Parts: sequence; structure tokens; C-alpha cells
Amino acid sequence: MREEFGDRLWARLVLVVDDDPLVLDVAARMPEDLGCDVVTAADAEEALETLADQRVEILITDVNMPGMGWIRTGQRGRENA
Repeated sequence: MREEFGDRLWARLVLVVDDDPLVLDVAARMPEDLGCDVVTAADAEEALETLADQRVEILITDVNMPGMGWIRTGQRGRENA
């Protein structure tokens, strides 16, 4: 779900996934600066746990994560939605 306020849209919950802590921090700040609630995960497995436990509306993920890549993470997350 999202709420519209003037010319801005806010997602209620954004999940940002990246195995590089610095990139994860910077990437998480962008949606926060737009007023979104943000949760982070350092790998695909942690992301899948979050997707199973919370209603995430936007998933921002690293394309080249070790282990399970972004396509499979998104597919698995969709299956659990």
C-alpha cells in the first residue's frame, strides 16, 4: 500500500538488500529521505526471512550478491507473499 501526499508517494515498507555494508547504508537512506519505513538485509536468506515476516512493498536489491541472486530472491519473496 502507498499513500499519496501532494506530489510524493510513500511506500509503507521498503526492504533494501546488499552484502556491502557501506552500500546497504547509503541505499537505505534514499527511501528513508523520501519518508519510507526501511528494513535492511545483508544477504538473500535474511531478506527472505524479512519478506516472510513483514509486508514489504518495495524490494531494492544488489544484482551481484553472493549465493542467491536478486532474481531468485525476488521470485522466492513473491512465492511467500
